[in-house]
Amino acid sequence: MDLGADLGQVKFNTIGIATHSTINDSATFELMSTIDFFFDKGALKKMVKDVEVFNNTLEPIDFSNKVFTKGITEILGKDKGDKVIADLNLNGNIKKFPDEFEKTFLITNTEMRYDKVSRSFLSIGKIGLGAINKSEIYKQVPGHIQIQRKKGGDNFTLYFELDPQTWYYFYYFKGVMSGK
Repeated sequence: MDLGADLGQVKFNTIGIATHSTINDSATFELMSTIDFFFDKGALKKMVKDVEVFNNTLEPIDFSNKVFTKGITEILGKDKGDKVIADLNLNGNIKKFPDEFEKTFLITNTEMRYDKVSRSFLSIGKIGLGAINKSEIYKQVPGHIQIQRKKGGDNFTLYFELDPQTWYYFYYFKGVMSGK
């Protein structure tokens, strides 16, 4: 599923289900996404350690979600996807983490809508954080994703917080990734 944004060095691949409402002329999307961009591996490891601290306070991802299972089988193929889904349901993690998932972020079980005013795709509710780099997370985290299309260039925002003092913000525009 292509959201139509040109994000340059950010590789944003989505799989999901789109729903269009003719009553209020709106579109919503249930998505699984891989987001890949260059970022310091040490910083990503620190982020994983921070998530581990809050692991017991975060809601787990629903492995039976149809977009989650569809995304895994579309990315990995049916046989490999079925094996990964079986691993997740049995163990809560994958025995051998697939190369196809080795991205900066694996985002799952995330709902988005198109906002006509800002001309952007905005996430609704919590974000499913499947993995950071090669570290499996599988938790729902408060935050938002925005993919905005503009004449001057498209941009991407990812924000999630573990608590009010522990949060992460990424913003990409015209070849520059900012992270806090």
